[in-house]
Amino acid sequence: MKALLAIVLLFSFVSCSDYSTDDKNSFDQEIKAYLLKNKIKAKRSDSGVYITMLSEGSGEPVKYNDEIRVIYKGNLLNGTEFDVQYSPIEMKLKTLIPAW
Repeated sequence: MKALLAIVLLFSFVSCSDYSTDDKNSFDQEIKAYLLKNKIKAKRSDSGVYITMLSEGSGEPVKYNDEIRVIYKGNLLNGTEFDVQYSPIEMKLKTLIPAW
C-alpha cells in the first residue's frame, strides 16, 4: 500500500478548457496571492494545480491502478474549507480527478 500525506490546494477550473487564457491567468494570480498572503509554499504543476507536500510516503511511486492512503484538506481562496480528511483513507487512484 502506498502512503501519501498531502494538502492539496486545488482549483480544477484552472485546467478546464472552458475558460479563456486570460481567465486562467487571472485564477492563477488569485491563487498566487492567496499562497503569499497565507505564507504557503506550494509547487505549481503543469496542469495548474498547486500542491504542498507535508509528508511523503516511502516505497515505489504510485501507478494508475494503485490504491493510495491520504490525509488531505481543501480550501477555497476565501478560506472556506470545502473538504477535509484527518485520518488516512484508501482511494483507488484511477477513480480520482486528475488533480489528485
